[in-house]
Amino acid sequence: RTSERMGWNITFRQEDGRSVDEADNSVDAVISYAVHHEMPQSVSIDTLKEMFRILEPGGEIVISDPPPFRAVPPLQAVILDWETEYRGEPYFTEAGLLDLAETMREIGFVDVDEFALQETGYPWVTRGRKPA
Repeated sequence: RTSERMGWNITFRQEDGRSVDEADNSVDAVISYAVHHEMPQSVSIDTLKEMFRILEPGGEIVISDPPPFRAVPPLQAVILDWETEYRGEPYFTEAGLLDLAETMREIGFVDVDEFALQETGYPWVTRGRKPA
């Protein structure tokens, strides 16, 4: 409702990120919030490839998820890793070890950037652009 009030043309959809019902080069932006830590690395990578496919040239991607282990102090990484065994987050360790930014570059995204919005490292943002 907020997007409609603001006059924004936004489509919200829940579906398998590896096979989105959109044509190639058809959307100008993709936003992913707190999703990648819920997937095995292979599914996360396939989802990034699908995001690349549907983005129009020059389109942007923004991902927000917990920080990768490499971006936080060692003790915080251990605490984050604890999620896998004790909080029903079976892929948290895999996600913490995956370098989303590097994976995005390998897929073909450019101007890839990553940063924390707070000192705690969360939320962690990774963003990039499909070449024009």
